[in-house]
Parts: sequence; structure tokens; C-alpha cells
Amino acid sequence: RAPYRHNHLWICTVEWNNMASRCDLTGKRAQYGHNVSFSLRRTKRTFKPNLQKKTFVVDGQKVTMTLSTQAIRTLKKKGILPKSGKVAVQK
Repeated sequence: RAPYRHNHLWICTVEWNNMASRCDLTGKRAQYGHNVSFSLRRTKRTFKPNLQKKTFVVDGQKVTMTLSTQAIRTLKKKGILPKSGKVAVQK
């Protein structure tokens, strides 16, 4: 988006355009809040989740999912994902 003028200030907004901006498993997505400076001045900001693409093999086909790192850690803890490397899911 191009910069625009608001109250005698030039504002430059940065768009976060990510097609897979949501975790496929948990539904985790961006949250909105404020940066708070020492003088308690608040400016808008976006808290973006740490999303990673993981590839699984299900019934001989590769399936790519976008997962948050929290979901990946949970799957590793439950034993669904191996500690490292690719996974082959048997049904």
C-alpha cells in the first residue's frame, strides 16, 4: 500500500499478505494489539504466528500442511510426529 497523509504525518502501512496465514490444525492466526512505548504511547501492531509448512505421506500421497510451531511441538510430544525428519502416516 502506498504511503498516505494523516494529520500532517506521512503514514506507511505494511501489508502482511500470506496466503496460508492460519494454522491448518489449530486455527491459530494473526492477532492485533499495540506497541506501548516508555511514554505509554500506543501504536497498532500485528502479532503473527510462527507458521511452518510440513509434508506428510498419507496413503502414498504427499500432503502439505501449514502448522504453527506450537502444534508441531504438541504432535511431537504425543508421538504423532517423529523428533526429526519426514513422517509416513499409515491408515
